[in-house]
Amino acid sequence: MFTVRIRYSYTLNDAGAPVQKNIEQIFLLDNYQRGLSKRFISDFMMKTDATFNINALKMLLFVAVNVTNTAMTFSACFSFAISESEEAFNFFIQCMHEELFNDCLPSRVIIADQGKGLTASLPISMPEVQLQLCNWHACENIRARVAKSKVGYPFERREEIKDATWQWVKFSTTTELQVNRAALLTLLHPSDRDYFWIDWYSKERQVVLCYTRRYRNLGAVASQRNESLHSILKAVMNPQMSLENAIRFMKSELKLWYRFIREADERSRIDRSRAVDFEAFQLLVGHVTIWALEKINPEWIAAKELATQPITAGSCDCDIYIRYELPCRHYLLRACIQGFPIPISLLHPRWRLNGPPIAPGNWQARYYDDSINPDDANPTKYHDVGKNRFLHAAASLQKLHQELPRQQADLLANQLSTFHANVTVTHERLQEVGQGLPVTLPKPPPTRKEVWAELRQKKKHDRVNARALTAAEAAERDAKQRDAKQRGKQKEDSEAAKQRNKQKEDSEENSEAIASLSSDSLLPFASPFVIMTFKPRGRPKGGKNLTSTTTTTTTTTTFNEPSPSSAPPVMTRTTKSGRAVKETTV
Repeated sequence: MFTVRIRYSYTLNDAGAPVQKNIEQIFLLDNYQRGLSKRFISDFMMKTDATFNINALKMLLFVAVNVTNTAMTFSACFSFAISESEEAFNFFIQCMHEELFNDCLPSRVIIADQGKGLTASLPISMPEVQLQLCNWHACENIRARVAKSKVGYPFERREEIKDATWQWVKFSTTTELQVNRAALLTLLHPSDRDYFWIDWYSKERQVVLCYTRRYRNLGAVASQRNESLHSILKAVMNPQMSLENAIRFMKSELKLWYRFIREADERSRIDRSRAVDFEAFQLLVGHVTIWALEKINPEWIAAKELATQPITAGSCDCDIYIRYELPCRHYLLRACIQGFPIPISLLHPRWRLNGPPIAPGNWQARYYDDSINPDDANPTKYHDVGKNRFLHAAASLQKLHQELPRQQADLLANQLSTFHANVTVTHERLQEVGQGLPVTLPKPPPTRKEVWAELRQKKKHDRVNARALTAAEAAERDAKQRDAKQRGKQKEDSEAAKQRNKQKEDSEENSEAIASLSSDSLLPFASPFVIMTFKPRGRPKGGKNLTSTTTTTTTTTTFNEPSPSSAPPVMTRTTKSGRAVKETTV
């Protein structure tokens, strides 16, 4: 259920008596918003903005937002109003004081745009609060002034002014601020320089990072969380919707949003960040959100590096302590040197899980010596160099994964998963192999005799001090090698062709001889002599070529009468050497 507060105006008659009550503004707050606001807005910052076109009455919707200790955006309260007047903001802030800050600290910083109603209301309704202007709206205002200027800046100059404006608001030192301010003024026309000096020079402490980094604003520099919440509300509300339905749909959307916040809290209770040193964070794990632990982890790594260096005295000027109320490396240095876990008293109560409302009081980070056990002190506990390198690399990769776009972050996660699997397998194999291998002593160095024996071995290369070839000589050498290789290939091809031709001729001669012997016309005739001619081929073992000669061999051939049987006739040949050879004629 919503807690409702209404601001009225009255219609008077001619006699001055009220005759009608007119609703001017409605303030809405539920119990869950009340609890979140007392824990997370108190003593820190709040963002406020207004959106429009969400109901048929054309009433504006004021929204105050902040972030939880798990970095989830939540709405602190709502207010429907007919305008952004000073009276509307006075009523809005008054209701917050009465409903939210009646028993806890108010907000220290309010981040908003340059609405005239809010800037006029804050000095009266919240004089102790620091107004911080959204740097995006500031840059857009200067950009619009330049675009509408009668000077007629060209496109290239307008882009240069835009870049110079962002350089002016985002640097964090006074020296950089002066340099970038001068660079911006040189790009502006004299008439626009007067606009800058009148409208923005006096507001540098409200918009430039050099000054806003000194405020307890949780690192916020713009009102983008308001804009993101506006888009969610406009998704369920429209200009044709009645005011009753708009409130009803807004309530249903808040229930869904609260579920996301509770799920984030549960993850911090159950999960544990693997990139932090558990021995140092053992008092914080399960009691502080994971987001806070990951924010402290880089400072803890830096504190371990400071522990090995001379310590310089001086006041702490670290952003993490000023803007977040989390311990910086200087506060963590004592725990690192003395070797005991980080105490929870160094963290602001807003970072605790199920923390209490921020009660009035001047909270400070400190060590409570009564709660520290002297027996737990171990000065060398956090000096493990290998472990520190491993944790530092894991923290750096985790930070890179959070900063990358979604697609690149997924690619990085896949690469790290593959790398982890390969490294694990490699070291497991090395451990298994190393356990079964025998251990041997190193070999003694070689004697002088063995060294000279190795040096006297025949060298297989040219002189080491030979002159290097010139470009022309190297090209000529390569050309000769190519020509020799080509000639060798041509010779092999010609030899192969000759061999194929000779085989073809031999096959043809053998076919003719067989045809002449098997002819039936030669069988009745018995010739006592058969002249056979042999031509020597090839090259003898001596390597000399033989002249082409013809050798005649006389062979006596006797043909026997074929037997009546079906057996083929047998032909007996007697060579000149007297050797008888039997042949069967088919």
